[in-house]
Amino acid sequence: SELARELHFGVDDINRIRVENPNSLLDQSAALLGLWAGREGRRAKMESLCTALKNIDRADIVAALE
Repeated sequence: SELARELHFGVDDINRIRVENPNSLLDQSAALLGLWAGREGRRAKMESLCTALKNIDRADIVAALE
């Protein structure tokens, strides 16, 4: 939920993702990224995602993506 908040998703969106994907953090993450990409459209840039990940201290994921 840290990444969701960093990407400016509200509590309702976060709760819906959790309810729809209760058994898998991987599925929750995929759903979050899908919602983000759909919301942002052409503005959904890898740079924005990497910045959000760095802001929540997940530079390890950024490194894996590079």
